[in-house]
Amino acid sequence: MIIIEKALVTCDCGKHFKVREIKKRRMGVHQGQKVRAHFFVCPDCRKKHPFLWENDDIRKLRQKNKQHQDKMGEYIRAKQIGKAEHEKWQFEQGMTKARGIKGELKERFPFP
Repeated sequence: MIIIEKALVTCDCGKHFKVREIKKRRMGVHQGQKVRAHFFVCPDCRKKHPFLWENDDIRKLRQKNKQHQDKMGEYIRAKQIGKAEHEKWQFEQGMTKARGIKGELKERFPFP
Protein backbone atom coordinates (compact mmCIF):
# COMPACT_ATOMS: atom_id res chain seq x y z
CA MET A 1 0.00 0.00 0.00
CA ILE A 2 1.27 3.44 -0.98
CA ILE A 3 0.01 6.58 0.76
CA ILE A 4 -0.39 9.74 -1.32
CA GLU A 5 -1.46 13.14 -0.01
CA LYS A 6 -1.43 15.45 -3.02
CA ALA A 7 -3.40 13.96 -5.94
CA LEU A 8 -6.84 15.55 -6.33
CA VAL A 9 -9.11 13.79 -8.82
CA THR A 10 -12.71 13.94 -10.01
CA CYS A 11 -14.66 10.71 -10.29
CA ASP A 12 -17.25 10.01 -12.99
CA CYS A 13 -19.87 10.42 -10.24
CA GLY A 14 -18.79 14.08 -9.88
CA LYS A 15 -17.12 13.68 -6.48
CA HIS A 16 -13.78 15.49 -6.00
CA PHE A 17 -11.39 13.71 -3.65
CA LYS A 18 -7.75 13.29 -2.75
CA VAL A 19 -6.17 9.96 -3.61
CA ARG A 20 -4.84 8.66 -0.32
CA GLU A 21 -4.32 4.99 -1.02
CA ILE A 22 -3.08 3.13 -4.09
CA LYS A 23 -4.08 -0.52 -4.40
CA LYS A 24 -2.70 -3.25 -6.64
CA ARG A 25 -4.44 -6.17 -8.28
CA ARG A 26 -2.79 -9.10 -10.01
CA MET A 27 -4.24 -9.28 -13.49
CA GLY A 28 -2.53 -12.38 -14.89
CA VAL A 29 0.71 -13.57 -16.43
CA HIS A 30 2.25 -12.34 -19.69
CA GLN A 31 5.49 -13.78 -21.08
CA GLY A 32 6.22 -15.43 -17.74
CA GLN A 33 5.83 -12.21 -15.72
CA LYS A 34 3.07 -11.26 -13.29
CA VAL A 35 1.01 -8.31 -14.48
CA ARG A 36 -0.35 -5.93 -11.83
CA ALA A 37 -2.76 -3.04 -12.19
CA HIS A 38 -2.50 -0.08 -9.81
CA PHE A 39 -5.74 1.71 -8.96
CA PHE A 40 -7.52 3.92 -6.45
CA VAL A 41 -11.14 3.85 -5.28
CA CYS A 42 -13.66 6.70 -5.15
CA PRO A 43 -14.77 7.08 -1.50
CA ASP A 44 -18.27 8.11 -2.62
CA CYS A 45 -19.35 5.58 -5.29
CA ARG A 46 -16.54 2.98 -4.71
CA LYS A 47 -15.64 2.95 -8.43
CA LYS A 48 -12.12 1.64 -9.08
CA HIS A 49 -9.89 3.87 -11.24
CA PRO A 50 -6.89 2.02 -12.76
CA PHE A 51 -3.93 4.13 -13.85
CA LEU A 52 -0.92 1.82 -14.26
CA TRP A 53 -0.28 -1.69 -15.57
CA GLU A 54 3.08 -3.05 -14.51
CA ASN A 55 5.31 -6.10 -14.88
CA ASP A 56 8.97 -6.80 -14.08
CA ASP A 57 10.16 -5.20 -17.35
CA ILE A 58 8.32 -1.95 -16.57
CA ARG A 59 9.77 -1.84 -13.04
CA LYS A 60 13.31 -2.35 -14.38
CA LEU A 61 12.81 0.37 -17.00
CA ARG A 62 11.52 2.78 -14.32
CA GLN A 63 14.60 2.08 -12.18
CA LYS A 64 16.95 2.64 -15.13
CA ASN A 65 15.14 5.85 -16.05
CA LYS A 66 15.52 7.13 -12.50
CA GLN A 67 19.28 6.50 -12.80
CA HIS A 68 19.36 8.36 -16.13
CA GLN A 69 17.54 11.32 -14.57
CA ASP A 70 19.98 11.40 -11.65
CA LYS A 71 23.01 11.25 -13.96
CA MET A 72 21.51 13.91 -16.21
CA GLY A 73 21.17 16.24 -13.21
CA GLU A 74 24.76 15.57 -12.17
CA TYR A 75 26.05 16.30 -15.69
CA ILE A 76 24.02 19.51 -15.93
CA ARG A 77 25.39 20.73 -12.58
CA ALA A 78 28.90 19.87 -13.81
CA LYS A 79 28.16 21.74 -17.08
CA GLN A 80 28.79 18.60 -19.15
CA ILE A 81 25.96 19.24 -21.57
CA GLY A 82 26.93 16.57 -24.12
CA LYS A 83 26.79 13.82 -21.50
CA ALA A 84 23.53 15.24 -20.12
CA GLU A 85 21.96 15.15 -23.58
CA HIS A 86 23.06 11.53 -24.00
CA GLU A 87 21.41 10.61 -20.67
CA LYS A 88 18.28 12.47 -21.76
CA TRP A 89 18.23 10.48 -25.02
CA GLN A 90 18.59 7.20 -23.08
CA PHE A 91 15.81 8.30 -20.72
CA GLU A 92 13.49 9.07 -23.66
CA GLN A 93 14.27 5.70 -25.25
CA GLY A 94 13.37 3.95 -22.00
CA MET A 95 10.13 5.93 -21.70
CA THR A 96 9.13 5.04 -25.25
CA LYS A 97 9.77 1.36 -24.58
CA ALA A 98 7.87 1.48 -21.27
CA ARG A 99 4.86 3.19 -22.89
CA GLY A 100 4.71 0.46 -25.51
CA ILE A 101 4.77 -2.30 -22.91
CA LYS A 102 2.20 -0.51 -20.72
CA GLY A 103 -0.15 -0.09 -23.69
CA GLU A 104 0.14 -3.76 -24.57
CA LEU A 105 -0.53 -4.84 -20.97
CA LYS A 106 -3.51 -2.50 -20.68
CA GLU A 107 -4.98 -3.91 -23.88
CA ARG A 108 -4.38 -7.56 -22.93
CA PHE A 109 -5.56 -7.21 -19.33
CA PRO A 110 -8.58 -4.86 -19.18
CA PHE A 111 -9.50 -3.76 -15.68
CA PRO A 112 -12.87 -5.25 -14.59
